[in-house]
Amino acid sequence: MGVRISDDLKERIIHWYYQDEMTMEEIRDLAHCSLGLIYKVISNYREFGQVRNPFTRRMGRPSTLTEGDLIFLKAILEANPGLYLDEMQEKLAAAAMEWDNDVHMAWEIMMAEYQDPDLFVALDESAVDNRTGQRHEGWAPVGQQCAGQLNPYPGKRSVVILDNCSIHHNEDIQELIVDQCGK
Repeated sequence: MGVRISDDLKERIIHWYYQDEMTMEEIRDLAHCSLGLIYKVISNYREFGQVRNPFTRRMGRPSTLTEGDLIFLKAILEANPGLYLDEMQEKLAAAAMEWDNDVHMAWEIMMAEYQDPDLFVALDESAVDNRTGQRHEGWAPVGQQCAGQLNPYPGKRSVVILDNCSIHHNEDIQELIVDQCGK
């Protein structure tokens, strides 16, 4: 299959052919495409009045991703640039199962009161096993602490965000956070 060209270039081919009265060979050299493609564009224009056959089915599966989906994917990749495809699929599947519009709307309303992004500290364990409570190190950008010092609300680094993992509902986790920064 050849390289796809934009509808704009196809329309320009029509202009060159009919208005500028260029030959197909001249158009080929100018547009850097094959004579066959130029012939097909002109043929479509003659038959359908447009550069594309409106009855041709699009090849491949239609995209099911919305603009919001693409923004979500970009955010995941920016936050985790080393993700493998299977890990990304797991994150998407988990997000899809957890999504609830009413809950999300309530969360957005609740979060609207916070104006300063420096209030937040997002924490997540890299893995859970029998050594989880013994870990004293984690991943963070070079030169920055992993979790750093938590502070009492409404100071910077005073609102801790955890995912909905069952281990985060443990009273020990809540006590650990309260010990660090009060209530």
